[in-house]
Amino acid sequence: MGNIKNRGSTRGQSAVEYVITYSWAILIIGIIIGLLYFYGFMSLALRPTGCTINGNLYCEDSMLGMYTHNGAYVMGVLMTNTNQYPISNPTINVSYNGYNSGKAECIDGMVPPGGAFLCIVNLPTNKLSIGEYIKPTVHIQAGNCALSKAYLINGSCANATTEIFKGSAYGFIRYLPSDNLSISLAPRNANFAANGTRYAFKATITLFGYPLKGANVGFSSSNTIVSLSNTNVATAYSGYAYDYASSNYSSHTTITASYANVSTSASIYFRSPLMYSFADIVASNIDYISPIVLDNINIGIDNRTYTLGNLNKTGIVLLNGTMNNYTIQKSIEVNNTKYIFKNISSCGLSYTALNGTLLTCTQPSIKVYYEPVYKQTGSLYVADEGGSEV
Repeated sequence: MGNIKNRGSTRGQSAVEYVITYSWAILIIGIIIGLLYFYGFMSLALRPTGCTINGNLYCEDSMLGMYTHNGAYVMGVLMTNTNQYPISNPTINVSYNGYNSGKAECIDGMVPPGGAFLCIVNLPTNKLSIGEYIKPTVHIQAGNCALSKAYLINGSCANATTEIFKGSAYGFIRYLPSDNLSISLAPRNANFAANGTRYAFKATITLFGYPLKGANVGFSSSNTIVSLSNTNVATAYSGYAYDYASSNYSSHTTITASYANVSTSASIYFRSPLMYSFADIVASNIDYISPIVLDNINIGIDNRTYTLGNLNKTGIVLLNGTMNNYTIQKSIEVNNTKYIFKNISSCGLSYTALNGTLLTCTQPSIKVYYEPVYKQTGSLYVADEGGSEV
């Protein structure tokens, strides 16, 4: 038992000696962390960014910053109405360090349950600096439609009682490369197959040049025979909102994406797909010789690579009346004979370039021509009787 006690005492003594020996290192690490925090290098990780509002409003996103073009300090907040009733004509007022911004109107004027609205307001003081962490007080006023007699009669919010929501926004002042709300849509112009396949669209919402999360983007189609998967999609952290369009009929439509007071459109064609067959033919001036099939020729159609042998067996689905990019192999050797690309033809048009665009039409056939130019003798090539010397 005595030996056990001695061993325990020795271990305890070793631990104390370890702490004493390396306490200077622990102290230095603590000082470094303190300096990093003091000078702001660790602020982004340790301090939150966002906003909190009391009552049935939820803060989706917030931004604080300075416009790079004029030095004005602004704040934007995106709120969701989590009440069971609509609210009308929301406004925002911000105060900070004894200064008040005054009232600014938000977008939209009528916010249904679950709907979102965006508020942009000038910060009440310019005595700020880039990288500074601030926490201004936020007041949002809106009409409570549930307390409006008109809402019970005709669904309007006339003479609604004003409701006040109070909270705060918090974050770092940063440079804002843009002073507006913007939306983009991709693809802008496209041709899709009219076979019921769903094709994706991506709307991107930015505020002050940065992605805006939680924005409810509305999608619409100008043609009713083109179906959309959704009519409203909220943006993710990336600022992206995806929707899908499809049609079983040849048609043209304009897809529009909109949010708040901004919108953008894309022109889309749905075209009937046709199964195109390919043929690779070797030209020859000897009539009784059958065309040679060069199965191993590589050809790229719309950024996908095939061999002519596979396409001769399976064909390829292309859209009628569209231009399709192609690239093709320049030459190939088969049975000691070298074959050189001559042309590719479609819809009565012939193309001699190794890459370009092919027009498709109701004639679902594309022909590729190769010409025997050389025969191999030993390590040299000599001109073939049926070809031209190069």
